[in-house]
Amino acid sequence: CEATRLYKNADVGGVKRRLVAGTAVRGLVLATIVALVSTGCQEESPSSVDRGMVLFTQYCVRCHGAEGQGIGPNPNIAMSPLMHGSADSLIRTLAFGMTGKRDNNHMGRRSMPPVPYEPADIAALATYVRREFGGQTDTVSVYEVERVQAAKRAELKRSIEHSKDENSK
Repeated sequence: CEATRLYKNADVGGVKRRLVAGTAVRGLVLATIVALVSTGCQEESPSSVDRGMVLFTQYCVRCHGAEGQGIGPNPNIAMSPLMHGSADSLIRTLAFGMTGKRDNNHMGRRSMPPVPYEPADIAALATYVRREFGGQTDTVSVYEVERVQAAKRAELKRSIEHSKDENSK
């Protein structure tokens, strides 16, 4: 398919880096990757990291910046502990959002909404940001995302049940 040919001939390392940073090439490469992902081209599909980069560009860049540096009061994710430890905390943050005190030298309270994605896309996004901003080499699996989501849902259910029990006393 044409999207695959264009994608394979792109300077993957350099162009994708510039893609998020703002060069004229960015639009063409992003359009090519998005076309490849969205058309379901059967010859070859982009890797999880490539899909994660597209999702990061679509959803995360507006607050966290192209290099993860944070825009305005939004956190610098490149310095976030979420990028360097177990993937579970990052998965939980992506899947359920977060509220509360900010880290990374940002003062005040803000929230991050959950990403509007299915487990496969959350896995791709988590893999991308951990590699891009945390120097991690592992791949976050769909199984890990589903496991973390199930554990968090069970925790929330227990919390609600506990609140109901306390209120009925």
